[in-house]
Amino acid sequence: MRRALVLVAFSSVVAVTVAAGGRRQDTVSELLDRMTLAEKAGQLAMIHVGVVRSDAQLADVLARDQVGSILSGAGETPTSDASPRGWAKGVNALQRYALAHSRLGIPIVYGVDATHGFTWLRGAEVYPQQLALGAAHDPALVEQIAAATARVVRASGPRWVFGPVADVSRDLRWGRYYETFGEDPAAVSALVAAEVRGMQGADAEHPVVAATAKHFLGYSQPPGGVDTAPVQLTQDDLQKVFAPPFAAAVKAGVATVMNQHGWVNGTPTVSSRPLLTDLLRTQLGFQGVTVSDWGDVENLFCSCQGAPAISHEPKVAPDYEHAVAAALNAGLDVSMVPERADDFVSAVQAAVRDGLVSQATLDAAVGRVLTLKLRLGLFDRPTVPETAFPARTAADVALSRRAAGEAMTLLRNARHTLPLARRGPILVVGPAASNLAWQDGGWTVGWQGVPDGGPTPPGVTVLQGIRAAAGTRKVRTVDWTNLAAVRRAARVARAVVVAVGEEPYAEWQGDTKTAALPAEQRALVRAVEATGRPTVLVLVAGRPLMIADLIRRASAFVMAYLPGSEGGSALADLLFGRIRPHGRLPFTWPARIADVPMALNARLDGEPATPLFRLGAGL
Repeated sequence: MRRALVLVAFSSVVAVTVAAGGRRQDTVSELLDRMTLAEKAGQLAMIHVGVVRSDAQLADVLARDQVGSILSGAGETPTSDASPRGWAKGVNALQRYALAHSRLGIPIVYGVDATHGFTWLRGAEVYPQQLALGAAHDPALVEQIAAATARVVRASGPRWVFGPVADVSRDLRWGRYYETFGEDPAAVSALVAAEVRGMQGADAEHPVVAATAKHFLGYSQPPGGVDTAPVQLTQDDLQKVFAPPFAAAVKAGVATVMNQHGWVNGTPTVSSRPLLTDLLRTQLGFQGVTVSDWGDVENLFCSCQGAPAISHEPKVAPDYEHAVAAALNAGLDVSMVPERADDFVSAVQAAVRDGLVSQATLDAAVGRVLTLKLRLGLFDRPTVPETAFPARTAADVALSRRAAGEAMTLLRNARHTLPLARRGPILVVGPAASNLAWQDGGWTVGWQGVPDGGPTPPGVTVLQGIRAAAGTRKVRTVDWTNLAAVRRAARVARAVVVAVGEEPYAEWQGDTKTAALPAEQRALVRAVEATGRPTVLVLVAGRPLMIADLIRRASAFVMAYLPGSEGGSALADLLFGRIRPHGRLPFTWPARIADVPMALNARLDGEPATPLFRLGAGL
C-alpha cells in the first residue's frame, strides 16, 4: 500500500502524519502510544549486517527484537554481490522482511560509511580523502562531491551516511588524521557545512540521505596520538576549537550526530550529559538523532568492542542495564550495538521497568528516530528500484580529478623544476607510483583499505597518469627496491619523479609514534637525489611525515595527500603545467617529531618551535 508523507511540524516530539491510501494514520506521538516497550527498545538498536545472514538471524533480529536500523561495517555488503543492483536487492530484502514482521509497519533505516565516496559499492568513484579536500578548501567542490556520493548511496538502498568527519586535526600521530578537513576550526566548519548540504540536498525536511557529523567531541587530540585515549580539554578548547564544526553542521541542518569512542574530562562521551545534552542540544540547538559509535554503550560495562585504548579505561556501569540507562539519560538515541541486539533490547526494557530511564526519555529518543525515518521517506517508499545504474559516471571521474588537482600542494620548486617538459626520458619510481590502494587510503573496499586480492576500485596510478600525459615511450620505471638499477636509470633521465608514502590504514592501526618514512623508502629518495638529476619528490600520505632533509634536497616537492581514484591524472596535470598549483596545507607541518602536537603554527604545549611549513603554505 502506497503511503504519502505530510510534515506538520518538527520538534522533539514531532507531529508528523502518515497517510495511507487517503486514510489518516498516526502522528509520531500516536504511534508511540501504540508501541510496546519492546518495540520502542528495538528502534534504538543498530546492528551490523553481518549478523543477519541466515533466516534464523533475520527472525531473531528483525522479527523478535524489532531492531530499527542496520549498518554495513567497513567493507560489509548486504549480499555477496557488491554491484549497484546487488546492493539494492540486498537492502530491499532486509526492508521487506522488517516491514512484514513489524506489527505497526515501521521500516528500518540502513546506514553506511561514505566519507570519500561510496567505496563499498563495486566500481564506485573513490574521491580524495577529507584532508585533501581541506587543502583544496573549496566548499562548492565539497558540496558537489557529497551530492554525487549521496546520489549513489540512495540509489543503492541505504539512507544514512556516517559522515562528514567534523573533527579538527590536532595530532598527526593519530591514525584518523587524514579523515579530518584540517586544523583550522573556521575552515573545517565551512567544509563540514558544505558536505552536510551536499549529502542531504536542498530540502532539509526531506534529505536525500541523512548526514552524520562525527565524532562528538574532542576526539582528535588524544595524548600521544593514541586513538580513543582519554583527553583532558579546557572549556576554551571545547568551545573554540572542537565545537565550531559541529555548530556549523547543526546550522546546515545535519540529521544525526555521532559521539566519539573515548573519554573527555573523565567521562565517556556516550554517557556525558554535559556534552550530548547541555552542549549539543541546548547550546548548539541540535534536534536530530544522536548515535553511538561502534560498541560504545557496551564498553561502559565491558571491554567488548573498539580500539585497544578503550579496554584500559575503568567501567562506569555494573551491567548492560545501567550502561543503557547512563547513555539514554545523557542524551543518546541510537546505539550501534552492533551484534547482540537481544541483550541491548532487554537492557533497555529493564532500565525503563526499574525506573532508571523515564518513559518520557525513552519516548523522546524513539520519537526522534521515527521522525528521521519519516523525513527520509521510508514510510512512503521504503525500497528502491532494483535496476542496474552506473556506480561511476564520466561526471564523477571529472569531479574527482578536479578535486585531486585542486588539493595537490606544491611546497618546493627550486630552479623552476616544474612544470616538467614532456621530453623524455622521465623516470618514475617508488612504492606509491603504481599502487592505487595507497592513493585511496583506508575506508576503501575494506576497513584498512583495499585488501590484498580484493576487488580493485577503478582509478589511475601516478605512473599511469604521467605516461598518459607524456607518452609511454618517454616514461620509464624500474624496480624501486633495486637501488643500483634506480641509479642507472636516473643518471640518463631528464627528471625523476619519486613517489613515496604510507600504506593504507584506519583508526588505531594507523597510530604512529614517529611519523617516519620507512627506511627503504628513505634510501630510495636519497639514492635518486644523490645522482644530481632534477628530482620531484611526491608524498602520497594521510599526514605530514618527518622528511625535512629529503624535501630540502629535492628539486621540487608535492604533497599529494590521499587523492583517490584520479590522483595519478591530477598529479600529471600539475607536473606538466595543465593546471596551476592550487592546494594550501590544511595543517601545520612540524620540522621534527619532538614538536608534535603542533597546530595553528605552534606547539600545543606552548614551547617555542618553528614549523617546516606553516598552515596555508603552498606555492
